[in-house]
Amino acid sequence: MARHVRPRRPPPVGGIYLLKITLLGIDPPIWRQLAVPSTLTLDGLHRVLQRAMGWMESHLHEFVIGGRRYGIPDPEAPVSRVLPEHRVSLARRRIRREHAVRVSL
Repeated sequence: MARHVRPRRPPPVGGIYLLKITLLGIDPPIWRQLAVPSTLTLDGLHRVLQRAMGWMESHLHEFVIGGRRYGIPDPEAPVSRVLPEHRVSLARRRIRREHAVRVSL
């Protein structure tokens, strides 16, 4: 199931993102609002999402931001199009209010 992660406003480096996470395709909508540091990496954001939604990390996932895919690259794939999520922070990707981040499970 995919989710949208939409920052409320762009923080300065070292600031806080206020995120609204909404599950897609669910009626009534299921969502959470989270405050996270702009220095949080995508793998850290994944752990925060897991806890906030009460999930148990039982599925693979990836983040799609600006057409780039981030996640855990498959070590057995000869060429992976998934970039390592542990190296990328929200601030580094310059996530802004207009960005919607798609997370696939």
